[in-house]
Amino acid sequence: MCMPDIVPEVTKALGNARQAVKDAAAAAMTACMSAVSNKDLEQFIPMLIDTMQNPIKVPHCVHKLAATTFVQTVEAPTLSIMVPLLVRGLRHDNTTAIKRKAAVIIENMAKLVDNPLDAAPFLPSLLPGLEKVANEVADPECRSVAARAAKELNRVANEGQTVPPKKADLAVVAAALKELIAARNPSVAGDAVFAATLSYVASLSATLQDTKIFDFDEWNGVAVTPYLATFMGEEDAEAVTRAYLARAVEEAEREAAANAPIEEEGEELCNCEFSLAYGAKILLNNATMRLIRGRRYGLCGPNGVGKSTLMRAIANGQVCAVIHDLSSTFIHRLVVLGMVPHLPL
Repeated sequence: MCMPDIVPEVTKALGNARQAVKDAAAAAMTACMSAVSNKDLEQFIPMLIDTMQNPIKVPHCVHKLAATTFVQTVEAPTLSIMVPLLVRGLRHDNTTAIKRKAAVIIENMAKLVDNPLDAAPFLPSLLPGLEKVANEVADPECRSVAARAAKELNRVANEGQTVPPKKADLAVVAAALKELIAARNPSVAGDAVFAATLSYVASLSATLQDTKIFDFDEWNGVAVTPYLATFMGEEDAEAVTRAYLARAVEEAEREAAANAPIEEEGEELCNCEFSLAYGAKILLNNATMRLIRGRRYGLCGPNGVGKSTLMRAIANGQVCAVIHDLSSTFIHRLVVLGMVPHLPL
């Protein structure tokens, strides 16, 4: 099971009448949230759990989250935690401000979704509430914010219909693992009892590949080695884990190289990835800036999209900490007012 499947069930248990069940559900939810690798949410984890247990605190929680600028990529685990709260915020009785703030959070987070397939399971929960707010709330400004958020979610939904799922083939993963295991311990690879464990380990490995998690400690300490070690010993299990992880990393690098844009030649002054926000507004998310010596670059865009903010960030070293052998100066546009005496014609 994945976080989008686990969190709704644990959330139900948080409202159980028995205190022992509540306590166990709170511990499980804490463990779930701690597994979400989104730095923007880390500080809010205790508050989110408390709010799930005490729905009366939804307005306070939504208010705190609305004042936060989210800049990290939003994936399915993050959405699984946020969506229950946002749904409650959209349904909050007679509080237009909370509905508006929930819509602002939804719009900002939707802009940070890189893979539309991550958001797809949550759209049926969020879109009806947004559309209701956009059509029924008396405040026109709140309706406008909700309509924008709904438009952003529909954009994600439309992209999700055209983006093919990038998932590892379980059969291919299992076959590769079995081949590596057979090279070290043929009897284990052909064991019918081991087949169920192999299938489970293959599913864990495929999930790690799909989410681009290639940290050896994660594979060796949690996902692969402990299960294999039961059948073939710690040393052989770790060797199989290392070998398969090397294959997975190589495959991911080939895929990344195939999709990489063609880069122009020349002396590289900087090459970095960054996110940029102004207040609660997301301007750029996971953008790449690469500058070549001797080239001239320009920023084009309508008023209010963040051109000046980006230039200030570059000048202050916030975008690319090191631009080799160069200093940056941002010259503000000056407007000079004066009087010209009338001249005789």
